Amino acid sequence: MTQTILSALLPVVFVVALGGLAAHFDIIKKSAAPLFAKFVIDFALPLALFEGVMSVSPSALKDGPFLLAIAVGLMGTYVFALMLSRAIFRHSLSESAMQAITCAFPSMAYSGLPVLEAVLGPEGVPVVVIGNLVTSLIMIPLTLILAEIGQGAPLPKGT
Repeated sequence: MTQTILSALLPVVFVVALGGLAAHFDIIKKSAAPLFAKFVIDFALPLALFEGVMSVSPSALKDGPFLLAIAVGLMGTYVFALMLSRAIFRHSLSESAMQAITCAFPSMAYSGLPVLEAVLGPEGVPVVVIGNLVTSLIMIPLTLILAEIGQGAPLPKGT
Protein backbone atom coordinates (compact mmCIF):
# COMPACT_ATOMS: atom_id res chain seq x y z
CA MET A 1 0.00 0.00 0.00
CA THR A 2 2.79 2.43 0.89
CA GLN A 3 4.52 1.55 -2.37
CA THR A 4 1.37 2.45 -4.34
CA ILE A 5 0.93 5.76 -2.56
CA LEU A 6 4.57 6.72 -3.02
CA SER A 7 4.59 5.77 -6.69
CA ALA A 8 1.48 7.90 -7.22
CA LEU A 9 2.51 10.98 -5.25
CA LEU A 10 6.28 11.06 -5.60
CA PRO A 11 6.35 12.23 -9.26
CA VAL A 12 3.91 15.06 -8.49
CA VAL A 13 5.86 16.17 -5.41
CA PHE A 14 9.13 15.91 -7.35
CA VAL A 15 7.92 18.14 -10.19
CA VAL A 16 6.53 20.74 -7.77
CA ALA A 17 9.78 20.74 -5.78
CA LEU A 18 11.81 20.97 -8.98
CA GLY A 19 9.81 24.02 -10.05
CA GLY A 20 10.26 25.63 -6.65
CA LEU A 21 14.01 25.06 -6.72
CA ALA A 22 14.27 26.38 -10.29
CA ALA A 23 12.51 29.58 -9.23
CA HIS A 24 14.49 29.88 -5.98
CA PHE A 25 17.87 29.60 -7.71
CA ASP A 26 16.77 31.81 -10.63
CA ILE A 27 17.28 29.01 -13.13
CA ILE A 28 13.89 29.95 -14.51
CA LYS A 29 12.65 33.49 -13.97
CA LYS A 30 9.46 33.91 -11.96
CA SER A 31 8.10 36.01 -14.82
CA ALA A 32 7.97 32.80 -16.90
CA ALA A 33 5.31 31.28 -14.59
CA PRO A 34 2.36 32.51 -16.68
CA LEU A 35 3.90 30.91 -19.76
CA PHE A 36 4.28 27.56 -18.01
CA ALA A 37 0.72 27.79 -16.69
CA LYS A 38 -0.59 28.55 -20.17
CA PHE A 39 1.36 25.62 -21.60
CA VAL A 40 -0.01 23.23 -18.98
CA ILE A 41 -3.61 24.42 -19.27
CA ASP A 42 -3.75 24.80 -23.05
CA PHE A 43 -1.56 21.89 -24.20
CA ALA A 44 -0.20 19.43 -21.64
CA LEU A 45 -3.39 18.78 -19.65
CA PRO A 46 -5.74 18.38 -22.65
CA LEU A 47 -3.23 16.06 -24.33
CA ALA A 48 -2.81 14.01 -21.15
CA LEU A 49 -6.59 13.69 -20.79
CA PHE A 50 -6.95 12.78 -24.47
CA GLU A 51 -4.21 10.18 -24.25
CA GLY A 52 -5.77 8.77 -21.10
CA VAL A 53 -9.24 8.55 -22.59
CA MET A 54 -7.92 6.90 -25.75
CA SER A 55 -6.19 4.21 -23.67
CA VAL A 56 -9.34 3.33 -21.71
CA SER A 57 -11.24 0.27 -22.81
CA PRO A 58 -14.87 0.89 -23.75
CA SER A 59 -15.99 -1.50 -21.01
CA ALA A 60 -14.55 0.87 -18.38
CA LEU A 61 -16.86 3.61 -19.63
CA LYS A 62 -19.89 1.34 -19.26
CA ASP A 63 -19.66 1.25 -15.48
CA GLY A 64 -22.62 3.61 -15.17
CA PRO A 65 -23.31 3.25 -11.44
CA PHE A 66 -19.69 4.06 -10.56
CA LEU A 67 -19.56 7.11 -12.83
CA LEU A 68 -22.97 8.25 -11.54
CA ALA A 69 -21.68 7.88 -7.98
CA ILE A 70 -18.80 10.25 -8.83
CA ALA A 71 -21.24 12.84 -10.20
CA VAL A 72 -23.65 12.49 -7.28
CA GLY A 73 -20.80 12.62 -4.77
CA LEU A 74 -19.40 15.86 -6.21
CA MET A 75 -22.78 17.56 -6.45
CA GLY A 76 -23.90 16.17 -3.09
CA THR A 77 -20.88 17.78 -1.45
CA TYR A 78 -21.71 21.03 -3.24
CA VAL A 79 -25.35 21.04 -2.12
CA PHE A 80 -24.43 20.05 1.45
CA ALA A 81 -21.86 22.86 1.73
CA LEU A 82 -24.31 25.35 0.20
CA MET A 83 -27.09 24.43 2.62
CA LEU A 84 -24.74 24.37 5.61
CA SER A 85 -23.43 27.83 4.75
CA ARG A 86 -26.94 29.22 4.34
CA ALA A 87 -28.67 27.51 7.28
CA ILE A 88 -25.99 27.30 9.96
CA PHE A 89 -23.63 30.17 9.17
CA ARG A 90 -26.30 32.49 7.70
CA HIS A 91 -24.12 33.61 4.78
CA SER A 92 -25.53 35.29 1.72
CA LEU A 93 -26.37 33.23 -1.33
CA SER A 94 -23.30 34.55 -3.15
CA GLU A 95 -20.97 33.70 -0.27
CA SER A 96 -22.59 30.31 0.17
CA ALA A 97 -22.19 29.46 -3.52
CA MET A 98 -18.51 30.40 -3.41
CA GLN A 99 -17.97 28.35 -0.26
CA ALA A 100 -19.80 25.38 -1.79
CA ILE A 101 -17.64 25.35 -4.91
CA THR A 102 -14.54 25.71 -2.75
CA CYS A 103 -15.57 22.65 -0.75
CA ALA A 104 -16.72 20.51 -3.67
CA PHE A 105 -14.37 21.44 -6.52
CA PRO A 106 -11.66 18.79 -6.81
CA SER A 107 -8.28 19.24 -8.42
CA MET A 108 -8.90 16.13 -10.48
CA ALA A 109 -7.21 17.19 -13.67
CA TYR A 110 -3.99 18.56 -12.21
CA SER A 111 -3.21 16.26 -9.33
CA GLY A 112 -5.92 13.63 -9.70
CA LEU A 113 -4.92 12.38 -13.13
CA PRO A 114 -1.36 11.32 -12.30
CA VAL A 115 -2.38 9.88 -8.94
CA LEU A 116 -5.35 7.92 -10.24
CA GLU A 117 -3.36 6.64 -13.22
CA ALA A 118 -0.60 5.45 -10.92
CA VAL A 119 -3.03 3.75 -8.53
CA LEU A 120 -5.73 2.44 -10.87
CA GLY A 121 -4.04 2.50 -14.26
CA PRO A 122 -6.07 3.60 -17.27
CA GLU A 123 -9.31 2.86 -15.40
CA GLY A 124 -8.71 6.00 -13.31
CA VAL A 125 -9.05 8.30 -16.32
CA PRO A 126 -12.87 8.11 -16.64
CA VAL A 127 -13.14 9.31 -13.04
CA VAL A 128 -11.14 12.42 -13.95
CA VAL A 129 -13.13 13.00 -17.13
CA ILE A 130 -16.51 12.66 -15.37
CA GLY A 131 -15.31 14.85 -12.50
CA ASN A 132 -14.19 17.54 -14.93
CA LEU A 133 -17.46 17.36 -16.84
CA VAL A 134 -19.53 17.68 -13.66
CA THR A 135 -17.52 20.65 -12.41
CA SER A 136 -17.33 22.38 -15.80
CA LEU A 137 -20.89 21.81 -17.01
CA ILE A 138 -22.88 21.87 -13.77
CA MET A 139 -20.96 23.18 -10.76
CA ILE A 140 -19.30 26.29 -12.21
CA PRO A 141 -22.38 27.55 -14.11
CA LEU A 142 -24.59 26.88 -11.07
CA THR A 143 -22.18 28.82 -8.86
CA LEU A 144 -22.15 31.76 -11.26
CA ILE A 145 -25.95 31.80 -11.43
CA LEU A 146 -26.32 31.63 -7.65
CA ALA A 147 -23.69 34.34 -7.15
CA GLU A 148 -25.51 36.63 -9.61
CA ILE A 149 -28.86 35.97 -7.96
CA GLY A 150 -27.28 36.61 -4.56
CA GLN A 151 -25.92 39.94 -5.75
CA GLY A 152 -29.35 40.95 -6.96
CA ALA A 153 -28.13 41.36 -10.53
CA PRO A 154 -30.69 40.62 -13.22
CA LEU A 155 -30.04 37.48 -15.22
CA PRO A 156 -29.21 38.01 -18.91
CA LYS A 157 -32.11 37.60 -21.31
CA GLY A 158 -32.61 34.08 -22.55
CA THR A 159 -31.92 32.33 -19.21
